Amino acid sequence: MLDMQVLEEAFSEVMGAINDLSTYRQDALPRLDEQIDRLAALSQQGKASIERLQEGSESQPKDDRTSS
Repeated sequence: MLDMQVLEEAFSEVMGAINDLSTYRQDALPRLDEQIDRLAALSQQGKASIERLQEGSESQPKDDRTSS
């Protein structure tokens, strides 16, 4: 037969773990959102740099680009 005290303690531990997970997720989401925003800004900077490089390459005469 099941010991109700042991069963209640196990159930309480499971509920505590679920609550801990929920709290972790709630705390992590704002940090993840901030990191995503920072990565998006870095991506935009990288894109702008690549575009400048491409524009510089396109503005050079073809003979100058192949002599390096």
